[in-house]
Parts: sequence; C-alpha cells; structure tokens
Amino acid sequence: ATGYDIYLDTNAIPTTLVSADQAGTSYAYSGLLYGAQYYWRVVAKNGAGSAQASSAPWTFRSVDQNTILASAGPHGTIAPSGAIHVLPGGSQMFSFTPDAGHMVDSVMVDGVKVDSSAHYTFTAVSQAHTIHVTFRPVRYALTVNALHGSVTRQPALVEYDSNTVVQLTAVPATGYIFTEWTGDASGSLNPLLVTMSGPKTITAVFTIKQYTLSLGAVHGTVIAAPEQALYDSYSVVELTATADSGYSFVGWT
Repeated sequence: ATGYDIYLDTNAIPTTLVSADQAGTSYAYSGLLYGAQYYWRVVAKNGAGSAQASSAPWTFRSVDQNTILASAGPHGTIAPSGAIHVLPGGSQMFSFTPDAGHMVDSVMVDGVKVDSSAHYTFTAVSQAHTIHVTFRPVRYALTVNALHGSVTRQPALVEYDSNTVVQLTAVPATGYIFTEWTGDASGSLNPLLVTMSGPKTITAVFTIKQYTLSLGAVHGTVIAAPEQALYDSYSVVELTATADSGYSFVGWT
C-alpha cells in the first residue's frame, strides 16, 4: 500500500473520512467528544489510488470529564458558576465575591461545610462534585461606655448586621444629667439612632446637677460655708445665722 484513508466517527461502521491518502502509519486526531464511543477503520490504497483492502472497525472510548456544579446564594457570586467540566486528575478553583456589606457565610462541598472564605480548589478530580456558597451581612460590634449613668440599646445585641439601626438611650444616675455623646457619635440627641456601618465605640457623658442657694435674713445675717455661686447635687453646705444686736435667731424658713 502506498497510502491510507482513515475513517472515524461514532457509528459502528465509520463513514466519516478524517484523513485521505495518509502516507505514514500513524495519525493524530483532535476534536473528540468527551465520554463518547468511537469507531475507526483504515482503507489501504495502491499507487493508482485504488482501495486494496479495508480493515475491520476498531473501537475506543474517549475519556470522561467530571462535572462540578457551582452555585451561590443571594448577595454574592461564585466564579466560575454553573456546570464546570474538569478532566480526570485536573484541578479547578472557585472564587467567592460578596456584595458590599456582606461576607461569606458558608461553603458547602458535596453537602459538607468546609472552612473557606475567599476561594476553594478541587484537586485531583476523579468524580462529580457540587459546591454552594452562601453570604450574610457583615456584623459589627457596638461598644457603649457610660459613667454616672447607663445606656440602653434596642435591639440589645453584641454584634449587628451591617446597616442595622440601633437606638441608644442615655439614662442618668440620680443627681446627674445627660450632656452629650462622644466617640463615634456626637451631639446631645437622646435617644440616638446609630447606623452600624462599621464597628463603633460611643460614650454617654453625664454631668452632675448644680443648684443655686439663695439666702436672706431680716435683722441679721446668714453665712454659707463653703460660699459659692453653684453647688453640686447633694453637696453639704453649712449655714450660720447671726442676729443683729437686740435680736435673737428664731428659725429657718
């Protein structure tokens, strides 16, 4: 034989000519479907181009791909997604991208939770797999400080989902008044609404109440000790009454 025609397809008797007048005794073909049964035969030709003999069909099966089904819940994406085909022994990485204000909550591989937050890689793939990622809002801590009073919060939680609105109410201790907020808040509005766009530390400032002491006397004098314009709540002031000549102290009114 001076040449060969090669037929190859998925029919039991292949009829698709993939190479004509092949001079050598080896041939490489690309474009096979994965996981398909193929048949091929060779027709030997003489110098005049006439067929001399035809082989019986041989058969083989192309290698199967493994499918990984990738999906994501709301508020984020997985890439690549959908049905991803991987050759036996191959690797495939999947990346997770949360929406703004969200983070990866869980990654389930073949129904089992794995420890991963940014990506996951399958290695030495030998079978089909599934991967599913879910997302949740980022949570932030709210630290509240108060001296000479307290602060209630609604809802009362340790951490809050991103953009949760928390109401803070400053409650002064006896003898004190609420003055202002400091830290990650300002002003004197009470209650205060706080939007949790990040971790926050807020302090409620309370100041002691102060009072004036007005003194009066007829036919005598009154001295206060200590003598000052304002007195802190619950301060102790000593009053001394001194009668004028010819008068005596009777009592306080």
